[in-house]
Amino acid sequence: RAQRALNATRALCPPGVALLLDVDAALPPLLELDARKVEQVAVNFLVHACRSATTGEIRLRALATTDSQLQIEVIASCPGAHTAFQLEHLSTPFSKFDKNAQGSGLGLAICRAFADVMGGTVGHHTSSDGGVMLWFRIALVSTGTVLSASAVSTELASRTAAHIPLLTPTRCEDTLFLVVDDNRINQSVMRRHIEVLGGRCMMACDGLEAVELYQQHWDEIGCILMDCHMPVLDGFAATERIRSLHLPRRVPIIAVTADVSLDCEAAQRAAGMDAVLHKPVTVATLRATVNDVLAANHNESP
Repeated sequence: RAQRALNATRALCPPGVALLLDVDAALPPLLELDARKVEQVAVNFLVHACRSATTGEIRLRALATTDSQLQIEVIASCPGAHTAFQLEHLSTPFSKFDKNAQGSGLGLAICRAFADVMGGTVGHHTSSDGGVMLWFRIALVSTGTVLSASAVSTELASRTAAHIPLLTPTRCEDTLFLVVDDNRINQSVMRRHIEVLGGRCMMACDGLEAVELYQQHWDEIGCILMDCHMPVLDGFAATERIRSLHLPRRVPIIAVTADVSLDCEAAQRAAGMDAVLHKPVTVATLRATVNDVLAANHNESP
């Protein structure tokens, strides 16, 4: 997961900045945790650091603390980087209505929300030269000892040095995605992600347009990426309408949202959504979620 987070952000790293990975050999090889949320925290930290740095190095570290905690750190050893960090968003609860939390600031606010959900903590330290360390801690629970920690660490280090991606084969290739989002920038980002993974896409600006497009192209669309909060018709109502059509093939619908509240999760399940992608979405998280959902949908098909 640490390697995946690094791969997902490597393209954002400025040319003059080194992107490095350290994995503590003391970490158990198998841990009981919400791996996707932990990976998303690491990605958000790295994205924030890459956008704030111009020289120096950015280091992702995963280590075990003396009080049995897993600590994820992103250290930006880049003079003056702290002036570009929106660190206040690490200390305030996230709200999808917070207009001050935008761009990278929104990513840090989501890290705080994920930490709260998992019973963890987030914080930061600044150095005298203006460098910044972002950290995330969660209780360390081992589930087995199949491989030695040193062997896992060595394997990760060797793959990092060779820049070999640790991503699984994608089911996105040649899949037509219906992307539903009222924000043009979000649409553009998602289009780029899908094209990187070999997929194709059509766009809808609200839930009503999405329902109409799906009725016209249901036999072509392989997956719907549905924003939850939109004008005209929100993602929950749009999903319910699509499910009520009872067409010959059930299309996978993935919620895309920055809302990590329990109410939103409950609404997703009630509407008939199959999974959720939390913003900001990366190529790695999109790929993993789509792989899982399309595989499950294939197994359930008659």
